Amino acid sequence: MYCGINVVRRVYGLGFVRGSIPLNRSSLMKADAVRRCGFSHTPCGMAFSRTFKQAGYLPAHAFGENLAWGQGELGSPLHTLQLWLNSPPHRANLMARRWRDLGIAYESGHMFGRDGVALWVMQFGQRR
Repeated sequence: MYCGINVVRRVYGLGFVRGSIPLNRSSLMKADAVRRCGFSHTPCGMAFSRTFKQAGYLPAHAFGENLAWGQGELGSPLHTLQLWLNSPPHRANLMARRWRDLGIAYESGHMFGRDGVALWVMQFGQRR
C-alpha cells in the first residue's frame, strides 16, 4: 500500500510520503476502535484527533485519514487504493500536497457481521 500511494503521488508530480511510526501506531489504534465500535472516523465516540494524540504525533500542522473496508477481493490493497482514487474526498486527501508522513493499519477477519473483511486505516500528517 505504501508503494502504491507513492507511485500514484509521483505520477501526479507530488512528493512522496514516508512511513511514520507514530502514525502507524495511531492508525492501528483507530482500526482497533473501528473494529470494536463500528465504521467511523470517530468510533466509540472518540474525538477524531484522539489516536493521533495518544500515538504522540501531535502537535502537527495538519493531519487526516482515509478509511475503507471490503470483503474478499474488494478489500485488496489495489482495490482499496482504486476506491480512494475514485472518491473525490478520499482522492483529495490522498493527493494533498501538504502531507509528508504516512501511517497505515490493516486488519482482517470477521467484522461488521461478515467474514473475510479487510479494514484499512490510512493516516497522513505534516509536522513541519
